[in-house]
Amino acid sequence: KQNNQNIYLVGGAIRDFLLERNFVDLDFVVTKNVLYIANRFAKEFNSRVIVLDDVNRIYRIVVDKQAKSLTVDFSLMRGRDIYKDLSKRDFTINAIAVPITDFTYDISHIGRNLIDPYNGRLDIAKRIIKHISDRNLVDDPLRLLRAYRLKAELKFNISPKTKKVIKKYSSLISKPAKERIRDELIKIFQSEDSYSNVNELDKQKLFEKIFPEIKRVKRSAKKHYFHPQGLWQHSKLTLKSLERILSNPERFLSQEIISKTLKHISNRIYLMKLIALFHDISKPEAVKKISGRTRFFGHETSSAKQIVKILTRLHFSMKDIQIAENIVKNHMRPGSLAQSKILTQKALFRFFRDLGDESVDLLIISLADRMSYVGISTNQKEIEKHKKFVCKLIEKFFEHKEKQSRPKLVDGYIVMNKFGLSPGPIIGAILKLVEENQAIGKINSEQEAIELIEKHLPKLKKKF
Repeated sequence: KQNNQNIYLVGGAIRDFLLERNFVDLDFVVTKNVLYIANRFAKEFNSRVIVLDDVNRIYRIVVDKQAKSLTVDFSLMRGRDIYKDLSKRDFTINAIAVPITDFTYDISHIGRNLIDPYNGRLDIAKRIIKHISDRNLVDDPLRLLRAYRLKAELKFNISPKTKKVIKKYSSLISKPAKERIRDELIKIFQSEDSYSNVNELDKQKLFEKIFPEIKRVKRSAKKHYFHPQGLWQHSKLTLKSLERILSNPERFLSQEIISKTLKHISNRIYLMKLIALFHDISKPEAVKKISGRTRFFGHETSSAKQIVKILTRLHFSMKDIQIAENIVKNHMRPGSLAQSKILTQKALFRFFRDLGDESVDLLIISLADRMSYVGISTNQKEIEKHKKFVCKLIEKFFEHKEKQSRPKLVDGYIVMNKFGLSPGPIIGAILKLVEENQAIGKINSEQEAIELIEKHLPKLKKKF
């Protein structure tokens, strides 16, 4: 107002307000002086301006208040007026504006001051996603994927006409920055029913444009696999089974571990779903017929390498990539442990040591993997048996984690001083030996640790 110009609140915040959803993003369009206003706003909230797009004049401020954050974007109006600006947006439900000059602190006034040239409010009421123009999707092909992200988040439907246009231009999805594609995918996999959205993305040919690796899975695995539609069907059913477990944990997990388990994996659910979908990605390369049986020896190692390539290409974080690699590389281990006649404390310790906090993630994915075979090569009785095994190991994991918080019996300095050793790999091997024996309850004091080291030191010296 001080600068004699118009400011409009636009897009998602209005949509979410009309849906009575919480919103954490505000987008403002201004007619001039956009950087000046962004700087004034940032100063008011003791924050800073982040430049998102200096060419199109888009700036962001993140406001942290009482452990919550609000993302506020300011952009310069595109076109001569707000109507022209809204005409360049993606979907009708996001092409709604409210002039701030008419805004009061009574938030209910939003509904009475809408600028809604494409009947977005009606589409919100109908829970339908419609594109404004083909050109808008072509200009920013990320919007082809965003339609499904909005569908997943809002539980809306996409109009048949918009679906047709998305399929027509699906080849363009490779153009946007990989970080932008990654962010949309994460939001899709964070939704409760990413399985149905993956199915639709697959039909629209978008999924294999993002993940070209699945073309080979679709082509080669039908004749080599248990599922009638081949390996890709198994992969999607593993994702579906994982979502069944997460949406109804009381049915699949014992009461004692539900709360701890859900809290433990809460920040990695999107990653678990991606892993479930791609855990067998390299089976086509590993398939062999041995004595009339189809075998996939070593597929877990090659699949781990492949998922690293996929996630690296999409610029996932190094932590996500390492977690995915470790889980895929070890995804056959729960099955092997389940078949052991005697499950030793040492075997359990090594499993938990190698998988760390992701032991729980892998065990749940293992159950989902097994559930995908129901009615195909596995019966419900076998699933129940594996479910009990998984619950038992998750319970053991939390016991193990509690034990790990106990003080160490010896450290590297004690070992070097006591046995006259120099720094090197042998010290790590000794500490690993002590840690393992402490974890399984064989030693409980420093003296017992020293005696253990004395016993094994000659053999370790030969090795190192």
